[in-house]
Amino acid sequence: KQRDWNIRRGGRSSPESLTIFGIPNYETRVTLQMSDFGLDGIMDNIELFRIYTKICERLSQDYGMYILSSAYGYCGKDNDKGDILKFNILVHPKFLTYIDQHGQSHMLPKNKHRAKVFELVRDTVMKILQKTHA
Repeated sequence: KQRDWNIRRGGRSSPESLTIFGIPNYETRVTLQMSDFGLDGIMDNIELFRIYTKICERLSQDYGMYILSSAYGYCGKDNDKGDILKFNILVHPKFLTYIDQHGQSHMLPKNKHRAKVFELVRDTVMKILQKTHA
């Protein structure tokens, strides 16, 4: 039997689907260590999952980010790396902007997109953790 490995099995990816419908998007991954927030090993798996869910909801509401379900997007406890939050994110480019000295909004250059998404995710995580672990 010959096998054609180019045949697609799972349909289109989320970024492809959005592009087909004319919706621009930027996809990236963000990994945060809970030790960066002073909370490594403090939460159990259920607490970690609840925090992760709140963060995903907030990113969706505040920035229209779409958190992809994948093997990459999850929270977890790892003995070697500590507690982690991982996100596979789609974001509309309208949130990838900066304000100049005249108060006008401009698109960030593509090489700055990842840093901007990381900043938005990290700020959101900090806000939620301050409310829940203050």
